[in-house]
Amino acid sequence: MNDRIVILIIDDIEVNRVILKGIFENDYDVIEAENGAQALEILDNGIKVDVILLDIIMPVMDGIDFLKNIKSDKRYCDIPIVVNTQAGEQENEYKALVLGADDFIAKPYEPKIVKRRITNIITKNPIRILYWRLRYAIAPWWMDAEIFFILSLPSGKRSTFCALLATKRSAMMEPKSVSSAN
Repeated sequence: MNDRIVILIIDDIEVNRVILKGIFENDYDVIEAENGAQALEILDNGIKVDVILLDIIMPVMDGIDFLKNIKSDKRYCDIPIVVNTQAGEQENEYKALVLGADDFIAKPYEPKIVKRRITNIITKNPIRILYWRLRYAIAPWWMDAEIFFILSLPSGKRSTFCALLATKRSAMMEPKSVSSAN
């Protein structure tokens, strides 16, 4: 399984996709779609996506219709979605929030702010990202049980448990150093 986070950029304007891809491509894998219908095809083809950057105004299937589709589909409803907006699109922002958008980024893009917003989504939702990744992985039954156990914990206890679990796994995966007997 690829360990890099995958970001799906959905925007009908190529320049916007190029700008956003340039912001993320060094740290994340980036996939692009020109509209909501194309993005749904990507997801339906089994491509794992961790975060979606979504434009609202697009032909074929706009961002609002895409949000309605994805948030009503149990396969994809947990994917964090960050909506790209222009100044003055408050009505669309409100609709997107009602439909489950996680955050917004404003055009024109300020790379540091855009990158920080996505980093915040990823770091503040590690269980959500882990759960989403496991849904695509062929994981042993015990990993599913572990995830459901984590999700059953009160939210205040989850991050502590996940930190302990990550430390344990990291220690188990580190190569053992071989000391030389001189």
